[in-house]
Amino acid sequence: MKSLNLYSLAYHGAGVLIVVFVGAYVARSAFYVETASPCSKRYPAGMQFALQTNDGALMSPPELQARVGLPERGVLENTKIVSVSRGPSRVALEVKLANVTSMESDSAEPHNGLNFRWRPLGLNSAQAACLTYNLWLPRRFEFGRGGVLPGLYGSMMGSNPAFAARVAWNDKSEISVDVERSGAKTRSINDASRSKKALTPGRWAAIEQEVVLNSSENSDGAVRLWVDGQLLTEDTRISLRTRGINN
Repeated sequence: MKSLNLYSLAYHGAGVLIVVFVGAYVARSAFYVETASPCSKRYPAGMQFALQTNDGALMSPPELQARVGLPERGVLENTKIVSVSRGPSRVALEVKLANVTSMESDSAEPHNGLNFRWRPLGLNSAQAACLTYNLWLPRRFEFGRGGVLPGLYGSMMGSNPAFAARVAWNDKSEISVDVERSGAKTRSINDASRSKKALTPGRWAAIEQEVVLNSSENSDGAVRLWVDGQLLTEDTRISLRTRGINN
């Protein structure tokens, strides 16, 4: 059986406007650390999600749509790549959290914002991944009923169910990682005492998410989340797959 692939999933739920710059770091082995430093400092290789063409021009929404492929929602309607004068990067992906109305949906629920899956090459045998990006929220951003930020997605083969570890915020601006696995109840990893007000409108926030797969039949996987270098929440006894990487 082929091994697990880890993909990043960009999805946005409810709100007004989000500016996001996405980069991903991957590794072919799991890193156990007693003191969990930000994962970007521990992974030896990285791949960046480019927002510019080969000649340095900003991608247009159709060019971005062609790059991300299918499935996707909201790329044409709700995205724009913009120049940034004061930020961690010169360019950013601006996301408008408006309804997606130009396509038919396989769900009765309305969709808004943006949804696409980025599939970096070379992840077929990855057992751990680290996703990093910088997020900016407008000063008058309303957290509403909550929403979802970019996260990590795992595609399983054979008897293994797929999983998604999505970074989310709630109506109190608390941040968490919601882990979904086929056939299992959604698990929310959250430390409200540390995550409350982690997302502050009007400023950039550096977000890092790490996922380490569990070994065969054991609940020894890990999910961690940092904001601005501070570990907000972690779970080191989680099961994301039901069979080992070599099965």
